[in-house]
Amino acid sequence: LLFLLIHIMAVSLLILVSRMVFYMAEMRKTSLPDMKKKKNMLVIGAGDACIMLLGEMDFNNIYGYEPVGIIDDDPLKKGRKISGVKIIGGRDKIAEAVEELHVETIIFSIVNLDSENKKEILKLCTDVCSDVKVVHNFYDNKANENIEIRSVAMEELLGREVADITKLEKLDYLLNKTVMVTGG
Repeated sequence: LLFLLIHIMAVSLLILVSRMVFYMAEMRKTSLPDMKKKKNMLVIGAGDACIMLLGEMDFNNIYGYEPVGIIDDDPLKKGRKISGVKIIGGRDKIAEAVEELHVETIIFSIVNLDSENKKEILKLCTDVCSDVKVVHNFYDNKANENIEIRSVAMEELLGREVADITKLEKLDYLLNKTVMVTGG
């Protein structure tokens, strides 16, 4: 009787463990993007947001990016690594890095930069890469589990608010006319 009881418990434990292993393998497979589909990513800025972003990608890369380099204007940071990713130089190296490292996505992770410098760096990024994203609401979102990444907004490239012509009052003089918009 004791032998039968031990045998039943051993078989039950074996079934439980095998189901747990299968479940964990399936969860890992569905939660991570396919390794073949990872895009080479360049990070702009080696501050807190970069550290958290790369740390999150080390733990659970839900974004589908492979970090290949970091750009930062601080000469003291050049050559150092964050989560195994090398800081390769300042903003003057963006175009070179995109070409040499086959970068498909740039993530701008500087959250406390004046609008003129931000506009200049984003312009350098959008000139050489069609997929530029920005870390969004970093300081508001520190307790959240994932860092928010969004596409670059037009205002960030313009350095000013977008003019909303739908709010202008007298546009009758433009009705049925051809208009050329410049500076946009």
